[in-house]
Amino acid sequence: MGHHNSKPRRPPRAFVLTEVVLAVGLTIGLAALLATAGVQYGSARREADARRLLRLAAAAELDRVRAGLARVDPGSGADQPPTTRPDGVVLTTSATPGAGAWNGLTLVRVTARKEVSNARKLEVVVAAYLATPETSP
Repeated sequence: MGHHNSKPRRPPRAFVLTEVVLAVGLTIGLAALLATAGVQYGSARREADARRLLRLAAAAELDRVRAGLARVDPGSGADQPPTTRPDGVVLTTSATPGAGAWNGLTLVRVTARKEVSNARKLEVVVAAYLATPETSP
């Protein structure tokens, strides 16, 4: 019989080029996914903050109507007290007489609108049935 080498062959200990390229590629891919998720989170956070601002502005305007400091009549904006409104927020107030079980009350709707990034528009509506001056105690 021939002479055989009795030592088992060991794999090389150094990294092969493909292993390094694969590791770098996976790292870059994960970093890109993380960056994309961060950008989406920031955008969603800004939109949520804008919605919260709109809800607060609409609720404050509804409270002004409830307190008698703001009217809902069309064209009555000239004699209303000035308000502090966040930049870029447009408030619209409308009133509808209540019907049925809500007869004698007035449905007041306050709509707050704001344009956010990428020409995207947000809108929040806050509404309440309020007593009319004739039905107030």
